[in-house]
Amino acid sequence: MFNAVLLLRLARHDVDIVLIGFFAWVALLPVFKFAWAPLLDRFDIPGFSSFWGNRRGWIMLSQLGIFVAMVAMAFTSNDRSLPVTALFAVLLAFWATTLEVASDGWRIELAPTQAEQGPMVTANLWGYRSAMVIAGSGAAYVAGQLDWTWAYLAIAALAFLPFPVLCAMRAEPGRQGSRGAALMTGLVASGAILLVSLLVIATAGWILLDSAARLGISSKTNITPVVLAIALLPFAALALALPWIKRLPADARARRSAAIGPYVDIFWRYGYSVLPVLAFAAVYRMGDVMTLTLSHPLWNARGYSLNQIAIADGPVAILSSVAGVALGG
Repeated sequence: MFNAVLLLRLARHDVDIVLIGFFAWVALLPVFKFAWAPLLDRFDIPGFSSFWGNRRGWIMLSQLGIFVAMVAMAFTSNDRSLPVTALFAVLLAFWATTLEVASDGWRIELAPTQAEQGPMVTANLWGYRSAMVIAGSGAAYVAGQLDWTWAYLAIAALAFLPFPVLCAMRAEPGRQGSRGAALMTGLVASGAILLVSLLVIATAGWILLDSAARLGISSKTNITPVVLAIALLPFAALALALPWIKRLPADARARRSAAIGPYVDIFWRYGYSVLPVLAFAAVYRMGDVMTLTLSHPLWNARGYSLNQIAIADGPVAILSSVAGVALGG
């Protein structure tokens, strides 16, 4: 939903629909979360993790990252510099995806059995879907009454609310130390981590844009086949390596690797039958994602007001989502 709100904002600022389409690629970032998800198991957040544990430590850092990115988007909401808008949009997507990884891991630890996961997943989806819909429609409504700066500040304030709740929770079993000292250390460490992540993403974005310009790629270039090919490379590599994977012993290091272990393991167990399943998982939501991406610029082009969009994106969408999740759960 954070991407849908951004695309609506860009459309209201008369950004060309082709450029809006490029911004839609930000929504692909969660596809690559496997690249940094292992870091959440391998590293602790100084301060936060020492008192609240690894999972909650990463959740707290991610919440701060989301809050800072939203505030930054609020104060650059005029979209006069699209590279700056893209920088903070990617930063927001990165921390939102990291929060998803950490919270999923914590949820599985809290309810490790299959019987417990059914209602847990339903409750999680209720909260997730409701929050995303409320944030999206709420941002559009506030923007309709005031402007986009206040809209993002309002959503940033709501996104920050769980942080003090986490701070008030009891310590992880087996952890020792002072809550206050852990909080102060965590805040200082988080500030440093957020600054480094900003510099890394800004540098990577500058290199990417400069390389694209040198290769002659412009807003008129169709890069969809290239992006899809890059996204499919890991699966193609695993399929080519399948004969080697099938010969691995049960205790092979590749099956226990934090980075590639889950992928190697599923190919080791089920062979080529995994490929159609992965293909289905990769494309079945394509229509849903494209609709979410293009619907907001379409509504804007048809002349609907921000208040009308907020109603369609709020009460109508949230009731449908809650009913669908309940039925599915």
